[in-house]
Amino acid sequence: MNVTIVSASTGGGHNSAMQALCERMAELGAETTAVDLYSCCGRYARRFVERSYLFVSQRMRRGYSRVYRMLEEYPGARRAASAATRQSYVADCLGAAIGETDVVVSVHPFAAHALDTLIKRGELSVPVVALVTDWCIQPFIEDSTSLSAICFPSPLLLGEAEAKGVKNAVATGLPVRREFLSSLPADEARRALGLDPERDTVLVMGGSMGYGNMYATVSELLAGGIQTICVCGNNEALKKKLERLDGPLLALGFTDRVALCMDAADLIVTKAGGLTVTELIAKRLPAVLSPSIPGQEERNGDFLIARGGAFRPAAGLVAAEAAALLADKARLAAMSEALDRLYMPGACEEICDLALTLARARGGSAKPV
Repeated sequence: MNVTIVSASTGGGHNSAMQALCERMAELGAETTAVDLYSCCGRYARRFVERSYLFVSQRMRRGYSRVYRMLEEYPGARRAASAATRQSYVADCLGAAIGETDVVVSVHPFAAHALDTLIKRGELSVPVVALVTDWCIQPFIEDSTSLSAICFPSPLLLGEAEAKGVKNAVATGLPVRREFLSSLPADEARRALGLDPERDTVLVMGGSMGYGNMYATVSELLAGGIQTICVCGNNEALKKKLERLDGPLLALGFTDRVALCMDAADLIVTKAGGLTVTELIAKRLPAVLSPSIPGQEERNGDFLIARGGAFRPAAGLVAAEAAALLADKARLAAMSEALDRLYMPGACEEICDLALTLARARGGSAKPV
């Protein structure tokens, strides 16, 4: 069985989900091919998308938020956006990159939209399963009506999906890497990281891009004597700056030890990226939400807040509110229990089984026609 998994380079969470799916597919004996949506369009296109996304989300937050809201609410805006971003061209490039395969799995909304375009043009005949990798109804998903299945992270989103006309919606949860499916006791995790095992600990993250004013948050936590782990992602300048601070701090760059860091922490300060939210739910780790990318990440945060697993402090009070929560063990326990109610184990297995079942039902391998 040949499986193609399509992601896109707009943050590390999508690729993390893709990695989890590839590992499970390999265990099931399937051959997987990973495709990056914008790399299909050329090296410069991928670099342009990565940098543009970071610039717009950081420097043009209000405008980004307004555009996102328009895309959510108005089909005409989505059609205009597709034309403006030459989505048809992206679909052409993606179609050329998909080789002989039995099923395609998308872990990015733009990839799902491009795949839907290929199906509607009669250029892709195999089943396509799309993952909604945010805890909300992403724009363009309701317009992707030709997909075989659309997997949502929670059954709590299915009512809204139906109201928006989403076709073939199913609640599977989202895939996380295997290390997020079990936990070490906090003191053991702290020892493994070289930290004081007896001290309460806060984990600070900003996604793969090191997004947000993490330096100010960490500085304030250290000033209060709080043991802190900071994962800076690809932001090497931030890591070097943090390493000059005094206090009980572990500063990491891009790392494969995030699961261990979550085990070591009593709470996390983070922006609400879709896969980060999924991982902290798997670890039942209460969240203090720092300023997030407008649009989908704000919706993710709203979802967590409404279910009692997170809260969003006023601007400038992130560190102070995190310190207050750290001292409130009863509230921490209640938030952890709220996250446990959202947890959907076995998501990766269910998605892979669904994709392979659809492929077997169709029968035969095929290239885009």
